[in-house]
Amino acid sequence: MLVGLALLLDACALMSTPEAVVIKETVVIEKEVTRVVEVEKEVFITTTPEPPTPMPELQVFFQDDFEDEDLDWNLRETEHTARFYEDGQYHILIKTSNRLSWSGHPELEVIDDFILEVDVTQVSGLDDNEFGVMFRYQDADNWYAFLISGDGYFKLREQVKDENSSITRWTQVTAIKQGQSTNHLRLVAIGPQISAFVNGELLAIIPDHTFRRGDINLVVGTFDEPDVHIAFDNLKVTTSD
Repeated sequence: MLVGLALLLDACALMSTPEAVVIKETVVIEKEVTRVVEVEKEVFITTTPEPPTPMPELQVFFQDDFEDEDLDWNLRETEHTARFYEDGQYHILIKTSNRLSWSGHPELEVIDDFILEVDVTQVSGLDDNEFGVMFRYQDADNWYAFLISGDGYFKLREQVKDENSSITRWTQVTAIKQGQSTNHLRLVAIGPQISAFVNGELLAIIPDHTFRRGDINLVVGTFDEPDVHIAFDNLKVTTSD
């Protein structure tokens, strides 16, 4: 990882220097297991508007504007989570506190290199929340996630063997529209390099080799307060396949 960071520094001399991030947090996932994890990671956090490396040839692999109901998306409702179509969008409503719920599609399984774009709208609920994209998902215990919050923060998170860690700490950025607003997420995962964008601004570049491929899911989470309602729209995934 340190060699990869050195190469990125040569290519991105104008970026801010990498920072060592020490994270301590409590997380509750679907299985309702709570733990405190401490981890160190090195990442770039930047506002540079362009990725530092050229992209390979890619083509549209999957897209959905959610105007028509696709029953391959999860529409099951439980005591904790509701998933449904409304007004040409796909909705996830988390009804309980301290819960992370997600939804996938059979065409978005075992994806290698990709570029993903999606619009995310906070419909209701307090701004202390998290929502975005889970990717390179292996199973409920192993995945990455690119998350933003209603109060203007973003985070890249990693779950490995049911142990949660943060690749970046929660970082507030002006690029994120707060409250009941729509934000455009763009995620680029090419080889071990992951780049995260919000509304056209590059937020972070992460070299991470833990997972090379996996499923893509839409994800929403609550903290202390329940009833977070997020709508997803204009999902597009391009790949090199």
